[in-house]
Amino acid sequence: MTIGKKDITIFIVLFLVTISCVGYFYKNMSDEQLVATADPYGLIIPTPKAIFAINHPSVFERMILPMKNIHKVFSDHISSIFLSLIQENPDLSSFLIAYYPQGDILYVPMNNYTAKRIFKQLDASFAFPAQRQEEASIPVRYYPDIDKLFLGCYYHEGIFVASYNRKLLVETMERQQAHPVRIIPELEELINKKGKSSTMNLFLPSAPLDLYTHINDSTEWRMRNQWLAVDLFYSEGNLCCFNEQPYEEISEEVYQNLCDTITNRINQLFPQIKTTAQVSHDEAVAYFTVCGN
Repeated sequence: MTIGKKDITIFIVLFLVTISCVGYFYKNMSDEQLVATADPYGLIIPTPKAIFAINHPSVFERMILPMKNIHKVFSDHISSIFLSLIQENPDLSSFLIAYYPQGDILYVPMNNYTAKRIFKQLDASFAFPAQRQEEASIPVRYYPDIDKLFLGCYYHEGIFVASYNRKLLVETMERQQAHPVRIIPELEELINKKGKSSTMNLFLPSAPLDLYTHINDSTEWRMRNQWLAVDLFYSEGNLCCFNEQPYEEISEEVYQNLCDTITNRINQLFPQIKTTAQVSHDEAVAYFTVCGN
């Protein structure tokens, strides 16, 4: 039996198609593995004044942002382009924002295909095309915005990063290229403990908050942790904040007074929100919950 030219051509075509499919499969598998292992917390450079994590974007977009007063809280503290990306992409696994005195940085784990989609969304959001250049050997796009600002963003090793501050962006790139990438030591244990069970997490340095309460005329009790971790979640039409502290056998009034202090601070910052609060404890932990809408 002889093999004709047509048979050889068909074989070559099938072979090439098979190779292409296998290559595409392994590329996608490698891309997804990269996203699964990418940790945006490791890219946070010292020392942020706050860290805001959205662990379940679909809940945030569908149930929390529609609340008028709550929406204003977030729109006042998240840049409009960051908030737009969150609302347009609730299917993504998470969003992380680190706040610094000189600006904010957005980190989003995603695959290469999704990164292309995000860049298309950004192309459509700005009046002028992005300026492209390399920073620390990584391709970066700078989108001209109002007030002579530029939004810089890049995608590298499974994480999309964006900031209006070029210095923060470059420092993040340099950190990302320094292997192994590690979480800031004072935050590592707290972040690992919290995980992603809550809809959102807010991490704040304790010292600037200056949270304390008096035990008696000469003694005061202060939070001992270097960082304060707050879980944020939706419950019965409210946005709730939850925090826990080690419980000490001192006056019961201490923890109630501390809860009142936290509630008063929230009311001062966000007067449009009506809040309710409660405190409880077991033998080891005191629990603080404040809800409002």
